Amino acid sequence: MKKSSKALSELPQQQYNDKHLRKLLLELIFYLIFLTIITTLSLNLAGSSYYYLTKVVIDTFEEEKFSVDDDGSHVVTNFKELATVEELWKWFDVVFLPSFTYESGHIYVADENKLLGPPRIVQVRVTNETCHVPDLFKNHFRECFGYFDDGNTDHKSFGYKNSSAWNYHGNKNNAYIDGEFGFYPTSSFVQVLTLDHDTNKEIIDELYRGNWIDRATRAVFIEFSMYNANLDMLCFVQLVTKIPTGMLVTTSNVQSLHLLNLSDNYDIFLLCLEIILIPFTICYTVEEFCEMYRHRLAYCKKLWNLIDLTIAATLYVGMAFVVYRETFIGEKLERHVNAPREFVNFETFAQRQKQFKNLVGVCLFLAWIKSLKYLSFNKTMMQFSTTLARCSRDLFGFGLMFGIVFVAYAQLGYIAFGNELEDFHTFLAAIFTLFRTILGEFDYLEIEQANHILGPIYFMSYIFFVFFVLLNMFLAIINDTYSDIKNEIQQDSIPVGKFLARKLTHYWNKVIGKSGDRDVDESFVEPKMETLTIESSTVQNDEIISNDSRLADFEERVTLLETEFHKIVARIDSFIENVTRTLHEVDEETEEVNDV
Repeated sequence: MKKSSKALSELPQQQYNDKHLRKLLLELIFYLIFLTIITTLSLNLAGSSYYYLTKVVIDTFEEEKFSVDDDGSHVVTNFKELATVEELWKWFDVVFLPSFTYESGHIYVADENKLLGPPRIVQVRVTNETCHVPDLFKNHFRECFGYFDDGNTDHKSFGYKNSSAWNYHGNKNNAYIDGEFGFYPTSSFVQVLTLDHDTNKEIIDELYRGNWIDRATRAVFIEFSMYNANLDMLCFVQLVTKIPTGMLVTTSNVQSLHLLNLSDNYDIFLLCLEIILIPFTICYTVEEFCEMYRHRLAYCKKLWNLIDLTIAATLYVGMAFVVYRETFIGEKLERHVNAPREFVNFETFAQRQKQFKNLVGVCLFLAWIKSLKYLSFNKTMMQFSTTLARCSRDLFGFGLMFGIVFVAYAQLGYIAFGNELEDFHTFLAAIFTLFRTILGEFDYLEIEQANHILGPIYFMSYIFFVFFVLLNMFLAIINDTYSDIKNEIQQDSIPVGKFLARKLTHYWNKVIGKSGDRDVDESFVEPKMETLTIESSTVQNDEIISNDSRLADFEERVTLLETEFHKIVARIDSFIENVTRTLHEVDEETEEVNDV
């Protein structure tokens, strides 16, 4: 009877655990479906088609080599290695214009990519006297053009003043390019080319003769959009040449987009996934608001909740951008059809498309990290999360010490080698260089040549203190904590695997037609719990409680047993009372006989 009482006391807890496991598995299945949808949609933003289309642009306009001199000398360069303005004009003449194929009023790149309108060239200029010249040099420098700043933009017409290239056009779209030397507006002095090669050659020659790129120029952008029918992809190309102090620094921005063609089965499938994602996102948000209402401020104290909010926010921003994208592209393509000889401006969309892809990448990253939450019941995952939580204070102290030493070395490298080495030319570059050194990527000879005395001392001391001392301290902190946690955690916190195995075994036994009396289901039994048994004269064999449907019968039997037991005890008590009364009467009669 003690075992049956213990079983009855533990069954509600087992039933609660069983219900909790079912809820966890249901939530996990829901989240896996959600994760599959956003993963499929996100990965559609990248792929081999995007890469090869970008590679066509890079190989055609950036990697193409050309001779610097007209005599065909062996001195060659390309767009990425441009050093002077003269080389830029040469690139326009022998690479940029010949790369286009002109056919029946259309322009093509690599034969398969049709330009949507002609290309355009944009220049950003600064005003004179944007920097201060010392009195000692004023006789030598009467003009001074400093670094670009939005407040120093030159709005005055210059040169021939006979076309848009020589007259200022305001930044109507309020769009900027993030460059190494500042944010440049994408429309100031604009020259739109035509769909004819000879006319474009005359325009470039006129800009060259009029010294269109001079000392006041701080950036030159070449922009065009093209469409590849084979891939059904739209591509916006922006080739940027920044001229901060007379030298040239070139970069590029290529943004591609796959257009949804509802005649293709895969595109229809993607559209269906986007539609399905909407109710999933709404349910996801409602669940988070319910959690927030239930826990109030305590909700924000958990990292998983903050990740959930970030994922939900990025999903809503992404859906809003998809609506904007389809509307924007539809308007631009319609404008191109109506005016095919006008430049189609996708610059604003290209910048937002780039930000959208970054946002989607962050969302997908957090969504996959969130899946670790559903594996927290696993012993290995528990060890991982508990180790990080327990050694967080030690890691914070170590991080503070490591940061001080690391920043000190970064500042020293920036000051000592910044003027000679590109890896140390900015403080941020010095930080990333030292991080790469930890991973084994460094150029010792370059450091030694920059400073043959301080260079070796700097390098060897950094390797000793950071690589051999601090990194090993970090590993020791993690290793010691992990060893302690591993000894403490010996089993999974929630036996999901065993629960699924028991359920599958139970249903499999039903399928193959095993007897119900022999069916064993331990869904209410936790690991290491003794099997609940009842010993009774009316029960011939030990029986294990199998499922919810037999629980009531089990309780009823136990109640009957307890009732019968109480009846037996009452009968024994009555028998003992009768015997006692009889003995008492016998004693009284004996005393009376003795008295007589």
